[in-house]
Amino acid sequence: MEREEIAIKQVKRNLNACNHVLTYGNTSVWNRLKSYSTSLIIVNTNKSVSNDDRILRAIKQEEENQIIVDKYLIILEQLNKETAEIVRYVYFDKDLTIEDISEIMSMNERTVQRLLRDALHQIAVLDNDIDYSIYDLERYYSQSNKIGYVIKKTVNIIIKNQNKYLDKVITEFCQPLSKLDLIDFYSNKNEEFSNYQKRKIQQAVIIIAYCMDINNLDDITFIDMMRRTRLSGNKINKIIEFKRKVLPIKDSSIIKKNIKAKL
Repeated sequence: MEREEIAIKQVKRNLNACNHVLTYGNTSVWNRLKSYSTSLIIVNTNKSVSNDDRILRAIKQEEENQIIVDKYLIILEQLNKETAEIVRYVYFDKDLTIEDISEIMSMNERTVQRLLRDALHQIAVLDNDIDYSIYDLERYYSQSNKIGYVIKKTVNIIIKNQNKYLDKVITEFCQPLSKLDLIDFYSNKNEEFSNYQKRKIQQAVIIIAYCMDINNLDDITFIDMMRRTRLSGNKINKIIEFKRKVLPIKDSSIIKKNIKAKL
């Protein structure tokens, strides 16, 4: 089984686990153990598994279930609003079919299915416990899309990661924009931005993609793309030099989100 398939299956399992907890609640430890003695102290050296062991395992499972729910609610908040809605409809409202969801969302069924596939891959990146990096996501998008789409979609996930390299890039070369501005833009709030701000965002997206080595953007392609956004040659050269000196290339570990830090 390929790593991508394993990652997506894990995302689906976690979403189903979230749905179970959100629908039925986290099963009480005592309900799980009601068929056993309620005594916490059992003196029986012949038993390989004591009630204490069962209780500890049940408590651990209860805690793990709650961690998954808390983590995935955070992750869903980081997805595009439309995409997150589709995930909730599919995994948290089992009575709805894809046809029902397409009617609710006012989009065709193929679009719903594509957004759902995209969402599962994005979640795999944002879940720090799943072995799936931003570069795996890039390869997924590259299978059937042009370079501009790949860059836009991949950077959308990158900006939701917490790492010092991304912060350096934004601080050094994306001012006056902040990471929050970029997140707002991707969260369907782009109508609130002026044409000037949208051009600055376009510049920032390409700069981040280049510095993080998304789509293997070489210097010549980067220079050509940035000139179209009217960025000065002096600043373009500074970015190229900065990348060569400061940023590691293709290091998946620096852009794998640690969700646990937020819990």
